[in-house]
Amino acid sequence: MQEGKRVRKQAVMAAWATLICAGAMWGQSKIHLPTQGREADFSAYPRTKPARAVAALPVSCTPGEAVVVTAGPAAGIYVCHEGGAWVAAAPHGHQLSEVSGVSGKQGTGTLLQAFGGGAVQAGDCAQFDESGNLVSANAPCGTGAENFSLDFTSATVLNLDHNLGTQSVLVGCSDPAGQAVIPDSVRVVDANRVTVSFLVAQSGRCVVNATGGGGGSSSGAVNSVFGRTGAVTAQAGDYSFSQIAGQLALSQIAPAALQGNGSKIQLFSGAAVANDCAKFDASGNLVSAGAACGTGNGDVSGPSGSVDGEVALFQGTSGKILKRASGSGVVRLSNGVLGFVSGAASDCIRADGTSGPCGGTIYFGAGLDGTGTAADPVRLASGGSVASQTFYSASLTFGTLPGQSCAEQSIPAAGATPGEAVAAGLPPALPAGLVGTVYSGADVLVVRLCNVTGTPVDIPADTSFSARIVRGF
Repeated sequence: MQEGKRVRKQAVMAAWATLICAGAMWGQSKIHLPTQGREADFSAYPRTKPARAVAALPVSCTPGEAVVVTAGPAAGIYVCHEGGAWVAAAPHGHQLSEVSGVSGKQGTGTLLQAFGGGAVQAGDCAQFDESGNLVSANAPCGTGAENFSLDFTSATVLNLDHNLGTQSVLVGCSDPAGQAVIPDSVRVVDANRVTVSFLVAQSGRCVVNATGGGGGSSSGAVNSVFGRTGAVTAQAGDYSFSQIAGQLALSQIAPAALQGNGSKIQLFSGAAVANDCAKFDASGNLVSAGAACGTGNGDVSGPSGSVDGEVALFQGTSGKILKRASGSGVVRLSNGVLGFVSGAASDCIRADGTSGPCGGTIYFGAGLDGTGTAADPVRLASGGSVASQTFYSASLTFGTLPGQSCAEQSIPAAGATPGEAVAAGLPPALPAGLVGTVYSGADVLVVRLCNVTGTPVDIPADTSFSARIVRGF
């Protein structure tokens, strides 16, 4: 009996010792969830923290590890993938069709467009930046914008530092009155500078525009102009004179291209020959006189209101008479030199160089005989006749002359009679295959051209022809 009690007491004491040891071990040990846990359900827990909270992402990680970045622009949940790098947990997203009842949605587009920021003014237009964001164009819609302008005074070279950041620019210049001024050259130096040059100093304003009239600045190229696409730059021949407004002023012509100090530009018409003199026609144009300078041309009438000592050449029925114009001196010709001889106002010169009353024998100078009539022509004192000549010219148009054919055109020649001796002056540039002659008619000289070839020949319009009638005094 006693032995039984002792055994039961020892058993109870052993049980209590086991419980005490187990309680002590439970208070000091931690459960290793990967091996001791099973299907953990935290849904009933008042609060859980399944990921480590950090202020910044750790430099390295173990695949499957998760952290929560609690602050800063990178705040969020990150998971370490099998490569050992952090990746953000899949963000929450929506289709555009799911957005409804939101005041920010407008239109039926399928993409949301982000605005890139910048100051926005009421009425401004929007444009795309290089990243595809919408930004303010900083200009009202439809107004365009003058990107850069520079006023200048008496300048031949301008450096236009427009700072628009593009070489696709348009440059225009005008004078103070608003008339267009065409530069001699426009050179795009780089994306921020254009150099404009003028032949002569100009004043006014130059404008550099890179917008194409769409408002705000743009670095895009011109789509198409003058048949060219892409970054179009100015080329010779882009504009004709009929497309340029305004008028060319004399001051815009380079000094090196001007001669004289006249204030008007004189037009010239007709064919000119080297060393010929020029004269005015009825319209005020300069034309060739058809004769070398200083030789005269045709018959000349004596001047009215002559002064003492002047020499006059008169046309009369008995020939040409050289006499003094007025005063107390007459003129004689001796060895090619005109000299004055005393005499009365009505005197003429004799062959011996003396003066006397006009009439009877009339002399042009020493060594000449004859009255100048048909019965007594002027002639050399030593024998032989003295010839005279009259020059005539005109621009004629024959057109196309068929093969083996001839055509005639007339030169006006007052006083000419049929059958006179004529010296023809055919142009040296007459096409090959043409044969020409000139003969006289009543107050005309007739130019006759014949095509001796078997094919048509084109004769340039307004070709200059000339001829001389040779006579004796």
